Amino acid sequence: MMTGRKGFTVLELIIYLGIVSCVLLINLVLISFIKGNHIENRLFWHSFQECWTQAQQTARVNHCKYEVMIETKPQQVVFKPYHQKIKKQVLKCL
Repeated sequence: MMTGRKGFTVLELIIYLGIVSCVLLINLVLISFIKGNHIENRLFWHSFQECWTQAQQTARVNHCKYEVMIETKPQQVVFKPYHQKIKKQVLKCL
């Protein structure tokens, strides 16, 4: 005669943990694969950070402000100073 069970058997727990582990492992592999393939994104954001820092430093030294524009044709980010003697910086997007 079988009474109402409470909980899992050891075999059921092992199977459950195995399935959960496989799903987590697949997710970790996919995340590392996706991050590794986007080197262009990392390079762009690194270049953006360099341009941003340089624009901030130049603005402090020359006591002026910068305008950051995103242009679609051609695809680029322009750091344009309000001071006419300072050259603008252009970051091209690939």
